Amino acid sequence: MLQRQLVLAINPGSTTTKLALYHKLAELATETIDHEFSVLAKFPRMADQLEFRLELVRAFLQTHAVAVGSLATAMGRGGLLAYCGTRDTRELRDRIAKGDTSAEFYLRALVYQISKEIASHGAVLEGRVDAVVLTGGLAYYDEMMQMIQARIGYLAPVRIIPGEGEMRSLAQNAQAVLTGEREAMEYA
Repeated sequence: MLQRQLVLAINPGSTTTKLALYHKLAELATETIDHEFSVLAKFPRMADQLEFRLELVRAFLQTHAVAVGSLATAMGRGGLLAYCGTRDTRELRDRIAKGDTSAEFYLRALVYQISKEIASHGAVLEGRVDAVVLTGGLAYYDEMMQMIQARIGYLAPVRIIPGEGEMRSLAQNAQAVLTGEREAMEYA
């Protein structure tokens, strides 16, 4: 019974591949694989990385003696920064620090998009927002968080929690699908 309740969480990020194996909500194994820009640059589009990323997943499963068929489900998500002119927020920050006005433009565009999305949810919720939580890898970028907070802070208190809790979140959502609490969604 243990094997059929295994969930594989996959985050093919802009500079890393994060993998985690869960039994229900208990984390069994996790790994973050950093990628050199030169390796990812060989792939013109994110979709072209499929076989490269799948091989990493296969190796992770083999290391932990898990057969693909024993998984109850696999959950994944993609990166956020493809349209910003760089795949790496750290690179964007460094370019801005060196006076790159183009990089600053892309950062401001990203801040605008994130702020607009958060504010739109405030409207749908008729202003009844208890808190806004900003998390993930971007939350380490203080200047960016300040820019977002300045735009959406009127909605509710803003909490900034740097870190990458998305693997657990993916496992929680997979568990909800497996128990029938949530319907599975598929994105192409």
